[in-house]
Amino acid sequence: MPLLSCCASTKPTSDQLPKELKLLSWVMYADSDKDAAEAIKIDDHRLLALSVRGAILPGISVEESDKVKQQCRFRYLTGMGDTIVNSEHRRWWRTGYNYAERYNKIMVKYCYTP
Repeated sequence: MPLLSCCASTKPTSDQLPKELKLLSWVMYADSDKDAAEAIKIDDHRLLALSVRGAILPGISVEESDKVKQQCRFRYLTGMGDTIVNSEHRRWWRTGYNYAERYNKIMVKYCYTP
């Protein structure tokens, strides 16, 4: 299976992607700063979670996670489960994780009071 690069000048359409990458195709266009700013404008202060044997909130420390979950709502990111099938999938998953980490660090200021 040929590896696809999300950084190529011509981005593949989701129809051209292997099935394991289709759910992560959103990472090709993800911009955590822009998306957080848009969410703040509409008062959507939900954090982003990964569905990996429970809700993981990237960018939130393990020690604070339970407290943050009590105050902040969250939503699961599409395609961010705990099964990785190959190195390209791992790379896209890591991009999604980094996106969620940055997004949550911005958004937690709007929904959590220590």
